[in-house]
Amino acid sequence: MYVTNITSHTLNIGMTFYAGDGTVTSCPVTVSNLTNSNTQIAAGVTAQISVTCSTLTTGIARIQWSNQSTDIDNVGLVAFGIRYINYTSAGVSSHTSVPVNGSNPF
Repeated sequence: MYVTNITSHTLNIGMTFYAGDGTVTSCPVTVSNLTNSNTQIAAGVTAQISVTCSTLTTGIARIQWSNQSTDIDNVGLVAFGIRYINYTSAGVSSHTSVPVNGSNPF
């Protein structure tokens, strides 16, 4: 998933990833371009978040953000997901782009 801060200042951010059964996923999560122990996203920065599962699974993500101190943004992020499936043994791979919030800022 890619999440972009469309504001002119740093935002607080939180993400939770759920498996298809509604439980928090146990699959490893890798994050790049977030700061402060992955709780903030700088102005104009795009963060990449990867959830890598060893078996084919479905899931959802909850993305939350908030302003810092006296900032008063109504929207702060845009995001989209990419579902990548790679069946190495069968020589098959698949990519699907998944818009978040209908591609609208939130």
